[in-house]
Amino acid sequence: MKLRERKGSGYLAAVITVSLTTAVGACSPNAKIRRFGGPAYDGEIIRSDEKGLYLQDGSGRQWMVPGKEVAGIDHPGLGLMLAGGIVTAGAAQAAFLASQEEQEVRPPLLTGATLCGFIGIPMLAVGIVRRLRSADNASDWERSKASAPPTPVAEQPAVPPTVSPMTPAPAPAQPVAPAPAPAPPAVPAVPAAPAAPGEQPGVRREQPGRR
Repeated sequence: MKLRERKGSGYLAAVITVSLTTAVGACSPNAKIRRFGGPAYDGEIIRSDEKGLYLQDGSGRQWMVPGKEVAGIDHPGLGLMLAGGIVTAGAAQAAFLASQEEQEVRPPLLTGATLCGFIGIPMLAVGIVRRLRSADNASDWERSKASAPPTPVAEQPAVPPTVSPMTPAPAPAQPVAPAPAPAPPAVPAVPAAPAAPGEQPGVRREQPGRR
């Protein structure tokens, strides 16, 4: 029984610690103004127009950020909304656990659920209000930026295409006569056989037995 009571008390202490830590860390009303080519500004957006955003820091000093320098806006309230949602979910979980435990363990869990509900729901509401108010204060500049005509682009003069001088068409090719076939190689003359003694050259001698 004591173990369950310690479990409920430990859960209650953890939820309260998380609630207070997130509430302290996310309570700033300042927006973060991201700039082109420069460091970001932190300040509360009090108003805006087509020229830019008007900010105020914690000491009351006010200054304007020209609209052409603004790259983006991170409105406040998101941290409070997330923290309030987590704490409210913890309250719901503590109430659910209390319904599942015995009668002796329920009081610390119900106390934790009630405390988390009292912390988480206002945190969530404050975060929503701060975010909506900051966005509304910057809405004039946002609308002027959206309705501004696009920056005209200087038209480049048309460059005439480069025309190369006319090249005369090539003359038709003349037919080329075929080369003469090479002459056949000369055949060397075969010398006549020498005549036998007693024979005249060029006179055929008849052999006996043949006619």
